[in-house]
Amino acid sequence: MGKIQNIDGKKFYYNKEEVYEALIKTSKDFIVIGNLKTGIFKYPVEIAKVLDLPSQIIEDPVKYWKNIILEEDWEKFYKSNENFMSGKESFHHVDFRIRNKKNEIVWLKCIGNMMRDKNGIPSTFVGMISLHEKNNKIDPVTRLFVIEEFFKSLESKLENPPENLGVLILGINNFKRINEFYGRETGDIILRRISGIIQDVIPYSAEVYKLDGTNFGIILEDTSREEIEKIYEIIKDKFEEKQIVSKNEDILAVSVGVAMYPDDGQSYKELYQYAKYSRGYSKRKEGNSITFFSKEFLESNARYLKILYLLKRDIDNGFKNFDIFYQPQIKSKTQEIEGVEALLRWSCEEYGCISPMEFIPILEENNLMVNVGKWVLKQSLETYKREWSSYVSDLSISVNVSFVQFIDKNFVEDVKKILEESGVNPKNLVLELTESCMVSNINYIKNIYMALKKLGIKIALDDFGTGYSSLGVLKELPIDIVKTDRIFVKNILCNNFDLVFIKFITELCHEINLKICIEGVEQKEEYELVNNLGVDYIQGYYFGKPVPRLEITKKLKDGIKVF
Repeated sequence: MGKIQNIDGKKFYYNKEEVYEALIKTSKDFIVIGNLKTGIFKYPVEIAKVLDLPSQIIEDPVKYWKNIILEEDWEKFYKSNENFMSGKESFHHVDFRIRNKKNEIVWLKCIGNMMRDKNGIPSTFVGMISLHEKNNKIDPVTRLFVIEEFFKSLESKLENPPENLGVLILGINNFKRINEFYGRETGDIILRRISGIIQDVIPYSAEVYKLDGTNFGIILEDTSREEIEKIYEIIKDKFEEKQIVSKNEDILAVSVGVAMYPDDGQSYKELYQYAKYSRGYSKRKEGNSITFFSKEFLESNARYLKILYLLKRDIDNGFKNFDIFYQPQIKSKTQEIEGVEALLRWSCEEYGCISPMEFIPILEENNLMVNVGKWVLKQSLETYKREWSSYVSDLSISVNVSFVQFIDKNFVEDVKKILEESGVNPKNLVLELTESCMVSNINYIKNIYMALKKLGIKIALDDFGTGYSSLGVLKELPIDIVKTDRIFVKNILCNNFDLVFIKFITELCHEINLKICIEGVEQKEEYELVNNLGVDYIQGYYFGKPVPRLEITKKLKDGIKVF
């Protein structure tokens, strides 16, 4: 029984057990009381049910926690308790996951304080356990706190900031292809695996959140650039060594952006935005990459956003400022024109001509490439039908296909429709896809290729020799033409390896009835060398740079078929 003195000097008595039970019933959180000398703890009946405890009164509850806390969270939970009991930390605060009796994963938060006896020995623990399943705080796939909780935590930490703090945004590159190839259910499984990898690697005191898309947010207190780089290297190595997807797996790449307090920003909004900018910079590098924020990124990001705005504006205005140039492809032996490759160009009043290496990734990253790709295909076929077909009936029109287009569910139907509307014979169309796009789900890609082949379209494998599994791709896919990357011609006059490589690939292609096109031929000596190897087609500055359609039209009109 407890008592208090009121202002009239009268004594008011109350039952502590009754107050305890009342607090439990009126709160969303659950009070836990423990006798630290005996090791006996009392849990509310509600939380005892969630934890599947044998009763409300438990002696040495750690052994029960050990059975239900997820393995990857146990160290964090144990160390927090150890530091608290030893006096290293004055306040107990830890987030962790358990598996309840329904085999569901549940997030819990435990906060508490201890009281000591007159000799300074820990005597009583009083704490709160909160269920985080409430109020949509948990991402249903990864079981991590969501972005709103990330912002709350970061803002709270900056109210009484540590000496330094690191904010990381970790993203998985090209994850869309996983969902497209394997289905969203498999994609969710992979995200959970990735979540587990991250949590295995980061320090127990760090916090990890599921942000938008396939991005994760990590908060690290009292850290340094060197420590963050070490964590990144471990994560990267984990991605490379584990079969995250399947035995025929995609190679997933992780890109990380980092902003540091106080050097890079003072507010949680600044730190988040700057980490996001840096992650975007890492993503554009392709492959695994980490980028620490620099003030220079603000200028770079401003240019990115401006170009994105101008691209959207021009697309909405009937593809204004977009153009297609054409580069001739030549029969090696006769130097007659075999076909042309359509190459997308874009310019704007503010920056002038923008390299395709810069604006095409922006189109791909912002879901604009599918519509632009359809426009390129339509314009190229219409140009051939309207201006060139009367001069050269068997001219090949090669059109590059972005992987973003290729995995679009309507891709084959769109190609079929555009072909029919143009009136061009499908045999005149060659679709080019880079080899680096072929290392994913080979069966999925093969099915698309077979659908295109049924339409009568030819398939070219571009940039051959730079991908992960060159020969395997030739074996598995119904390809018609192999185009070697220009890097193999660049030093062919002085590098015997490049010469041997082209000779080997040429012989291999001919052995399996494939044509081979050599890109990047710029000098007479290079042409003579590769021509002697028996290659089928040549493409490069020696026979012509990419030019506007009217220049191709003029040459064909004048009867120029030999370049």
